[in-house]
Amino acid sequence: DAVVDEFIATCTATGKSPTTKTISIIYEGTHIASTLRRLLVDFWVWNAHDSDGWLNMVDALPAEALLDIMKGMLKQRKTLIPRPWATSPKQYKILHEGNPK
Repeated sequence: DAVVDEFIATCTATGKSPTTKTISIIYEGTHIASTLRRLLVDFWVWNAHDSDGWLNMVDALPAEALLDIMKGMLKQRKTLIPRPWATSPKQYKILHEGNPK
């Protein structure tokens, strides 16, 4: 419990989430049902966004962590309406403005 409290306090005080190295160490040394793993996943689910910092970290995360994060994001994601393929299907086609021919 002290470790969890320290993680929360540090991340709250600094405004930063744990590094990929920290996540790797925790995933290597903890059981699948670890509450510390669940906390790390929640940091990602609630904080990660489309920015270079977060996107660059994805490649360095352990596969098991990525799977847990993806499951967490899917549970929390709100339905996206309208669906992008319904409102602008051209973005998926090869020959249209914006895509090379």
